Amino acid sequence: MKIPATNGRKLAAILLIAFGASQAGAAVIYDGGAPNLGNVYLADTSFTFTTAAEDFVLKPGATTVTDAHWWGACFGGSNSCPAGNFVIGFYNDDTGAPGSLIKQYIVGNANQTATGNFIFSATEYAYSADFGPLALAAATKYWFTVSNTTLRELWGMETTGPGSHRQFRTGTGTGWTLQDQNLAFNLTNDRASIPEPASFALLSLGLVGLGALRRRKG
Repeated sequence: MKIPATNGRKLAAILLIAFGASQAGAAVIYDGGAPNLGNVYLADTSFTFTTAAEDFVLKPGATTVTDAHWWGACFGGSNSCPAGNFVIGFYNDDTGAPGSLIKQYIVGNANQTATGNFIFSATEYAYSADFGPLALAAATKYWFTVSNTTLRELWGMETTGPGSHRQFRTGTGTGWTLQDQNLAFNLTNDRASIPEPASFALLSLGLVGLGALRRRKG
């Protein structure tokens, strides 16, 4: 007895749908480290230090950015953050500091969400922003920048640990100052996912098994 072709196609479709569902979600194309609840660097236009920056390098095959994620906190009277007005940017490298601007995005409050953790006595917040696909090059140093404007308090970007890549800018000029802590952030592409080899293997086994079953029943 043959398995009806329509049933075979349904089974194959189920396998493919399950595979696609397992791969849904944004692919992390650059992981700059997790927040360490240890420190922040102020990056608020109402303060002397207006912008924080951290460098990154993308790997081949994962060079289109659609999302950015970072963490921070506010310090002042309440140690909590009002709704801010974030500006994030991507810059070329210029001898170890941000150089020419590639693209800048105004992202409002950047989905500001309290994490339940504290940096000293200040509430830690997670931030994220989606934007149109930004195509960059592999094996090339770039800079990711964050600046916030708050009506009260002072906002700072959270660190991930000791390092020598983080910069800050005073005012709106082009001068940058090197610091000794790296900033926590990651970049993702929500239009692509990176499937694990095991997922491909399971899909292949399922389709091969379906074909063998149909031949055996034929």
